[in-house]
Amino acid sequence: MKAFRKSISAFFHCDRGAVAVEYVVIAAAMFLALIPSFLYVASGMTTKFSSVSGYFNGM
Repeated sequence: MKAFRKSISAFFHCDRGAVAVEYVVIAAAMFLALIPSFLYVASGMTTKFSSVSGYFNGM
């Protein structure tokens, strides 16, 4: 019984899992922030390339 109590105590005092959860939360926040910015940049580039392409096709 003493070994069981000791292992339970060690489990509750271990914080390695908390650090992993923090990294996952940070990665998720970065992912959610970067996706809209990639879409915004991609749409702007599409517009610019269409404009340049139209210019050269009109020559």
